[in-house]
This record gives sequence, C-alpha cells and structure tokens, in this order.
Amino acid sequence: MLDGMEIAGGVAEEELIELSQLLERLYKEQSRLTPTAYLETHGTPAAIDAQVRTFLWYRQFIMASTSVLDWGCNHGPDSVLIRAWRGDDVQLYGCDRGSPSDYEVFRTFSQISYAALDSPFVLPYENDRFDVVISSGVLEHVASDMRSLPELYRIVRPAGRLVITFLPNWLSLHELRLRRSGEEGAHDRTYSRRRVKNLLLHFGFVPLSPVAYQTGGWVRQIQAVFGRTGVARRLVDVARVIAPVHVL
Repeated sequence: MLDGMEIAGGVAEEELIELSQLLERLYKEQSRLTPTAYLETHGTPAAIDAQVRTFLWYRQFIMASTSVLDWGCNHGPDSVLIRAWRGDDVQLYGCDRGSPSDYEVFRTFSQISYAALDSPFVLPYENDRFDVVISSGVLEHVASDMRSLPELYRIVRPAGRLVITFLPNWLSLHELRLRRSGEEGAHDRTYSRRRVKNLLLHFGFVPLSPVAYQTGGWVRQIQAVFGRTGVARRLVDVARVIAPVHVL
C-alpha cells in the first residue's frame, strides 16, 4: 500500500477532497442511525484520508473491471468509492458475517448485492465469478489466511485481480505500541513484504505491484513542514525504510 504522496495534483487532488467529503457525510448519517465505536474510529478525518488515498492508488488496477466483490466488506467504504467513481458501469457485490440490514446508509449509496456468510472460509459464488476481489483490512482478521486465499483464487476469473490493502506491517510502530501497552486493536497476524509475496505466489496469484508500506502518519508531518516538494518525497522514502507505520 502506498502513501498519499503518490497522488498527483489536479483532478486526483480534487477527487481526494470530494470523495473524502462523501465518506464523511455517510459516516455522519450512519452514526446518527446506529452510533458505534467502530464507526467513530473509522470515520475520523485521518482514517477517511487513508481510505481515499489508498483507493485512488489501487484503482489503476481495476479500470476495466465490470464485476467486483468487496470481500469482508462490513460497511463497505471501498464499494462506496468505486460506485462514486464508476457509477452504474460496474456490478458491486459484498459479503461479510453481518446482517443485510446493517449499514443501511452505506449500502444504499453503493447499491451492492450483499450476501451474509455462514462459513468462515467458503464463499457463496461460482468459480471464476469476479473480475476483481477487494480485500481491505480483511485478510489479517480471518480465521486462516491459508484457507481463505485459495477460496479467493477460485472465484476470481483468469487474469482477474485481487486487491489487498491495509495489511498490518510486521515492523509497525503502531502495532508494537498496542502490544506493549496491552490496548485492544493489535492484530494476531502481521505481514512482511516477503510473507505477502510468498503467500500470493503459493496460491496462484502473481503480484502486479510490489508490496509497499503506508506511511500516512509521516506523510502528514513531513508535508506540514516541507510541503509537496522533492525534499519531502525523499524524506518519506527514508521514513518507509527506517520507521514504517501502519495507520488505521
């Protein structure tokens, strides 16, 4: 996952603002109906910014897709962003363990076809069903990534795409702080670049983009001092190596 400095100015920057405002509105509307700590955490400006920047980066890999599954979608912010971007030009599907009546505000906007799962691994779709499967902050939470990945491979069409974002970095300072403090939120599984690559290759996926750290926290601090300059970009590159941060 790449940081927001990979997003060029102009149209993409305008989209960043527009899409962030869209998610902010939906979070507020959904929170008025069903206020939860989960929505409060994921609806912060920093979380929304990371979500939108990540989407604006990965959409280059799903430009021609017509059938997309948001796997483990929960409220489905990725589906919202894809719908806002593509309109009616794409069929959106979502699946998770929750009820179809959950997150009415988000699902009304995204118009996903939602399936409630009754198995931790088996998905209710035929082989080669989707052009793209989105896995946004999901793989690290499933009971077994070794059993989930072959199921994802089964339902993705040949030459289809699996987009994985927000995997917790094994060198994350954020994860380290949570573990040392005993706070909730630390992940049972974290991932290195090598582990992600080997997992994907083992189950038949061929990585199209190198695994990259998200350094959103450093980006915001560096930009506040240096702006969007060449110096700032070089400092962010250094930060990725010496102090990678997983931002929720």
